[in-house]
Amino acid sequence: MFRTYLIIASLILLAGLLSGCSDRGITSKIDQYDTGYILPGQHSFAFYLNKSMFSSAEDPYLVRFRIYSPPVFTLQNLGTPYPVLFLLSPFGEDEFFYFNHGLKDVADRLIGTGKIQPTWIVCVNGANAYGGSFYGNSEAGGLYESIIGKKDSTLTFNDARASLIDYIDAIFNTIPERASRGISGYGMGGYGAFRIAHKYPDNFGSVSAVTAPLDFDGATGNGGLIPYFDEIIDNLDTTYRAMDTTSEDVLRTMILAAACSFSPNDTGVVNDGNVITDSTTLLITPSGAGKVKIHLPFDSTGARYTPIWNLWLANNIEAIRAANPPTLEQPIMLINTPEAQYGFYQQTLDFHNYLTSQNVDHEYLEFEGYPGYPSVRSQYIYDILETILIFHSENMAGADD
Repeated sequence: MFRTYLIIASLILLAGLLSGCSDRGITSKIDQYDTGYILPGQHSFAFYLNKSMFSSAEDPYLVRFRIYSPPVFTLQNLGTPYPVLFLLSPFGEDEFFYFNHGLKDVADRLIGTGKIQPTWIVCVNGANAYGGSFYGNSEAGGLYESIIGKKDSTLTFNDARASLIDYIDAIFNTIPERASRGISGYGMGGYGAFRIAHKYPDNFGSVSAVTAPLDFDGATGNGGLIPYFDEIIDNLDTTYRAMDTTSEDVLRTMILAAACSFSPNDTGVVNDGNVITDSTTLLITPSGAGKVKIHLPFDSTGARYTPIWNLWLANNIEAIRAANPPTLEQPIMLINTPEAQYGFYQQTLDFHNYLTSQNVDHEYLEFEGYPGYPSVRSQYIYDILETILIFHSENMAGADD
């Protein structure tokens, strides 16, 4: 069973939009709440990234993040542990994305009014040199899924094999239990949240996503990302083999970034046994002092290239669920926005329908923005954050539970 909601804006809020500000990141001066803290963070994960094709880049092993510390965390209550929510960045964004969309203000207000429990919120930068790792797990593209999702309580935080969970649990006063840990994200971050939650179900007790690429081939097998292959070919400013990878074409760059995780070529150093000998869609591009070698899932005509496309489909959430059947299903929430780019709305809707067909209990919401102000791109993350935080807070065990 599932519950379907439609978030309809109140006309009372329309006046606030007329100022031209989509993300209302500052509360009214009448509303005063204790303030939380934004803490910097970064950690080297050389054990997981030392074979990456981006190892020649500056600071190649660092994963950057920012942590929201609840306002009640003071010198007087250092002994109080709190649950943790991981928020994964979308494509082309960094660890500041959710803070730039009002996360601190929303969390302060919800904690101050008792709508959510005090919670650590870890905002993770999931970018590679092309703007997005898609939180995949390939030696050549980087083992981002393992970095974020693994957990080994026997390791110290500075052990080379320690994951981000190990690091956060060691440095901050968390509740180091599955029931007190959630994961979420927007766009690419939503895909990463579902990927990691399904690969490491023992480590995450709740999962959510906002308008994400959750069904690469769609309900018919011909949807999802597939219609955009022709668009990439049509917008090439040169030949297929000489494709400009420094272009500001976001769609093209996003597909290149995904290929780094889903269909990388052995760079000559990795030797992980996954060498793709078929060179039909091989693309070799300069990146820093080295070369990025990837295989695209479509050929020079824009048609799917089956040997590589099948590698992508193995990274589809439906395939990951099938390969990792959940023994204990987490509470699931999907939030969708009809004005999303790159077919992510339809992909999220198709995944919702798939879960429904599998009798997977989940919540599905559609956010349509406000009268005259549709929910284009990420303009309304501020509004959606409240729903995400409340959902996870209701499904995470606190210190007293």
